[in-house]
Amino acid sequence: MVTGSRSNWRPGRFRSIQAVAGIVISAVLLWLALRGLDLGQTWVALSSANFWYVAPAVLIYFAGVAIRGLRWQRLLLPLGRIPARQAVALLVVSYTVNNVVPARMGDVMRVFLLARETGVRKSASLATVVLERLLDVLAILAIIVACTVILSWPSPLITALRVAAVLAIAAAGLLILVATHRSSRLRREPAQLRTVGRALALTALIGVVIVAAYLEFGHLLAESLVLPLLAASIAFLLVVMATAVVARGYIISLPLRLALLLPGRIGYRVVSMMRAFVGGLQSLRSPQRLAEMIVLSLASWVVEGLTYYVVALSMGMEDSVLIFLLAMGVINIFSALPSSPGYIGPFEFAGKLVLTQFGIAAELAVAYLLLMHALLLLPVIVVGGILAWRRRRLWLPEQSAGLPGSPAGQTST
Repeated sequence: MVTGSRSNWRPGRFRSIQAVAGIVISAVLLWLALRGLDLGQTWVALSSANFWYVAPAVLIYFAGVAIRGLRWQRLLLPLGRIPARQAVALLVVSYTVNNVVPARMGDVMRVFLLARETGVRKSASLATVVLERLLDVLAILAIIVACTVILSWPSPLITALRVAAVLAIAAAGLLILVATHRSSRLRREPAQLRTVGRALALTALIGVVIVAAYLEFGHLLAESLVLPLLAASIAFLLVVMATAVVARGYIISLPLRLALLLPGRIGYRVVSMMRAFVGGLQSLRSPQRLAEMIVLSLASWVVEGLTYYVVALSMGMEDSVLIFLLAMGVINIFSALPSSPGYIGPFEFAGKLVLTQFGIAAELAVAYLLLMHALLLLPVIVVGGILAWRRRRLWLPEQSAGLPGSPAGQTST
């Protein structure tokens, strides 16, 4: 009875609470975005838009989506060769689900649909989705920081954004350390050299974090504290280097060791899922592949930023393209908040927050954001719905059981 009630609580009540919280947050942020506006002027600004720009804007947006689909296909290569067309289709379907279903269920559905179509283990493909999110955050933060360096932007927000970028760099370093780990013992000299090289890379990454922190907050320190803190930082880097070389394998394998303490079948399942998850991170083992992922991530978001700029041109806003790239970045950071389907509320609030800082009238900014939001939602819902209808036969158990590579008879945990 107790076990059954817990299993009912996790998937049911938690998602319901998350959905309700998202709707409340969306309503509050949407109210803040619309508060004090002259809705008549907002309608005039929206109706005066040149809708000939709509088609190019939508095409540019789907070009960015295609780049992300190609990136996911490349991330999945260690798990199996999946056509880029299939990866893009599943990505668009997941976007459609995120736009119409609360709690961002699209990414979870993408993992299950990929397992249904190809037999790729869900734990492994879930790791690639997590990796996608990390790469997206890094790319967005890089764009935000680059724009804030060039544009005039309120100082407290610059500080907050740069701190976020520093934390993201540290998180990326730890993920790279995990993803590049190999479980084999370091018996050969080349393997030892690779380990030392990766430890040096991690130490340099943390060094960048420390230098960035000094540049950002150094003026707040007394001169008498600078040298002791510098010495402590150097000592910390040496400890990180030594730990990364000597105990790296044990630290990374610690979760697996702890999972082995679980009783019988449960421990086996947890270990199996964790190994599959780590296997999904194998794309980062190659420096060339990592560089490719970074380039594709930056390219996809810059292309999406161009969509924002084209829509701005349709409403007569000829401000710097960097303003709209910055708006896109901040909007996507706010979209990480729990919200209603389609991120209604966080989108308008974050966009207005940025655009009004650069002298754009609130009514014009909100009219632009409403049009921009509609162009990001409606075409994806239409295309994703068509793709889902055409691929429905691949997702039905009785239809997919006989297909090559189908998950019938396989374990897709």
